[in-house]
Amino acid sequence: PLPLGKQIKTTFTSKSFLILVAANFMSILMQSLIMGALFYIAD
Repeated sequence: PLPLGKQIKTTFTSKSFLILVAANFMSILMQSLIMGALFYIAD
C-alpha cells in the first residue's frame, strides 16, 4: 500500500475521482433545488 500522504495526493489528482465528486455534488444540488421549487410552486 501507499503511504498516507501519497494516497491523498493520488486521490485528489485522479480525474475519475474528481468527476465522481462533481457529479455527486451536482445531483445533490439539483435535488435540493427541485424540492425547494416544488414546495414553492405547490403553495
